[in-house]
Amino acid sequence: ILPGRYADAINLLKPLSQNDHPDAQFLHAYLHFWDDSLSRIEALDRMTYLANTGHAEANYILAICPDLSPGYQFSLPQREEQLNRLKMAAELGSVYAMTDLAQCYIEGEIVPQDTVRARQIVNDLVEARRRNSVPVKTKYLQGKILVEGIGGEQDLDYGLRYLATCATTGYKQIAEKSLKLAFEVLDRLNQMVTTVNIPKWRSDLEKERDKVLKKLLETPPKPKPKEKEKQQMPSPPEGTGRPH
Repeated sequence: ILPGRYADAINLLKPLSQNDHPDAQFLHAYLHFWDDSLSRIEALDRMTYLANTGHAEANYILAICPDLSPGYQFSLPQREEQLNRLKMAAELGSVYAMTDLAQCYIEGEIVPQDTVRARQIVNDLVEARRRNSVPVKTKYLQGKILVEGIGGEQDLDYGLRYLATCATTGYKQIAEKSLKLAFEVLDRLNQMVTTVNIPKWRSDLEKERDKVLKKLLETPPKPKPKEKEKQQMPSPPEGTGRPH
């Protein structure tokens, strides 16, 4: 799945899915675009069944893309049912659901705004998983929280470290967001007296930006989908490694 070999993934997943392997059923339903024998409605029924029987990531996907519609446009919950799915996924241990729930508390749209709670959720995630195994999506939010002082004290040095780490990933959207935010922070710091070593950070981030751009340019195009799926193909939510 990670290198975009969806057809090969389906060939491996189908036998396991037919033998009622929950994770295989989840991934098979998620990649339904690549299986002519599995319709979107059937995939949605399967995903809903898995969610209702306690599959954390199935609940998460139904929270951020409730109809498995073509193109998979992921977004924070817009309705109460989606929010309940997100909370359930978080309770069941989905790191990505916890990260999105923290984002909900920061934005305060579908839940009452509570930036302190959001910061605590992310801090607990980072502490529990340690930095080298923290999903890039969570690292980005942690970096943003720290450099902007959301829900607590500002920590520019550690915040910039997290953003720089995100910039080295293969996820274009998060890499670009991380670099953009980091340079915005450095530009603001240029106008202030600060203990952060601005020239060093700018130099380091510019090097990472060059690496990111080079990596993105060298990334080979993904294989073409089957005739049935000439719409935009789904990919795992940014920074997840797999459907989270």
